[in-house]
Amino acid sequence: MNFALNQEQQMFRETVHDFAAKEVAPLAKHTDESSEFNWTAVRKMGALGLLGIQVPEEYGGAAMDTICAAIAIEELG
Repeated sequence: MNFALNQEQQMFRETVHDFAAKEVAPLAKHTDESSEFNWTAVRKMGALGLLGIQVPEEYGGAAMDTICAAIAIEELG
């Protein structure tokens, strides 16, 4: 069984990783300590398809697979 990510999944991982490094990580300590929500990052997540990862396209989602959902959760975590 092959557990390697395909090219699309690798590109998605890099995109989410870069997003998290630029938009989430710099404010992580502040949001943890202040209990504020990072609305700026969340608004930008929609454009990347991160707010509807497994929602079908016909309903406005990104219709990505479960592996991509796990990648997004891991990178944002």
